[in-house]
Amino acid sequence: MPGIIKHLGVVFMKKSIIFILCLLTLSVCGCQSKTSAKETPASSFEYEIVDYDGYVSILQFKGLEKDVVIPKEIESLPVKVISDSAFMGTEVESVRLSDTVERIDGSCFYKCQNLKSVYMGKALKTIGHDAFYKCEALEDIKLNKGIESIGYKAFLECTALKNITIPSTVKEIGTEAFYGAGLTSIQFEDGIEKIGSYAAFCSKGTIESITIPASVTEIGEYVFNKNLKSVHFLGDAPQKIGTNPFDESTIIYYKKGTSNWDNEALSQYQKTAE
Repeated sequence: MPGIIKHLGVVFMKKSIIFILCLLTLSVCGCQSKTSAKETPASSFEYEIVDYDGYVSILQFKGLEKDVVIPKEIESLPVKVISDSAFMGTEVESVRLSDTVERIDGSCFYKCQNLKSVYMGKALKTIGHDAFYKCEALEDIKLNKGIESIGYKAFLECTALKNITIPSTVKEIGTEAFYGAGLTSIQFEDGIEKIGSYAAFCSKGTIESITIPASVTEIGEYVFNKNLKSVHFLGDAPQKIGTNPFDESTIIYYKKGTSNWDNEALSQYQKTAE
């Protein structure tokens, strides 16, 4: 009897080890599939080689893929630019930029109504005007550190977009950049200098409070929507402020010891020192 029990114990241990090894194998395979997405072939794009600087600019997506991975190189040259209207109106659902892409030009993904997620890549510096205009399904996008400017109407009417963080490297957000988006939360990292008129916060979401970094020196007119209850400034009042940047009921909170709060553009708002 003890021999039988010992035998069963050994069998059980062997099966347990095999089971664990299978789980580990599946886990490793899963991780590899996530981190090593297969690049979309060059044949799916119309492109041009920019001879004077030795890089590739993608002119048009002509493939049938739903999930697109922009290649790092085409014809042994880095892909640096996604040109105007390259994906306009296509049925792509996800796009992953390679870490060589530096610029997304105007209207690049204009009205890609099935586009849900975009990975920006590490080299991206510029998002052009209307780049994601009316991408109404877009809900997952992370702006990389390194982006310097977001063009006007870049994310206009992206109604599924709920959260966004503006990295410290962004210096300027263009007019109506997020107008009509579904934002419920937005965070600024210190570094941004200019927020354009009707920019990030005349949205269809319900942003109630926002913090403005000390680096901001200019805010346009009608920037924030009517749901905004409070604005917290971390530095002096911006040097240049447009007409009615906030709703008339918004309360401004500022740090003791900061200045310029007698700015005429802010005279209509209740202000409280923190």
